[in-house]
Amino acid sequence: MRLFKKTPKHLPDFWLKYENLFKEPQSKNFNELVFVVLDTETTGFSFEEDRILSIGAVKVKGETISVQEVFDIYLEQEKFNKETVPVHGLLKNGQRECIQEILALEKFLAYVGNAIIVAHHAGFDMGMLNTALERHGLPK
Repeated sequence: MRLFKKTPKHLPDFWLKYENLFKEPQSKNFNELVFVVLDTETTGFSFEEDRILSIGAVKVKGETISVQEVFDIYLEQEKFNKETVPVHGLLKNGQRECIQEILALEKFLAYVGNAIIVAHHAGFDMGMLNTALERHGLPK
């Protein structure tokens, strides 16, 4: 039984580079493992209807939190839900520099690499990220 499907050749280089990171096994030494603590802010809770507004993450290795390697990015808002603003504080025409969803995904994958992802609501955050990847024809 094959666990991985063959990767289609039409996938972008950044995805192929990301995918190749998983060919080597991770260290079994806890102090060598890299953890990425992840949080997303979204327009709501529907994977299909709502969109990611921002992705934030920080790396942890051993007993060290790498605050100099913080990932903090804002996405262009194609959808807006004023009801969620009190939760995340992100306005549609705020003062933050925003980038396209596909570019944000590319940057996040480069940042996270094959680190272990940690999140309070990991199922939701990963669901939103996987749905965004699928919207752009990329695997989960």
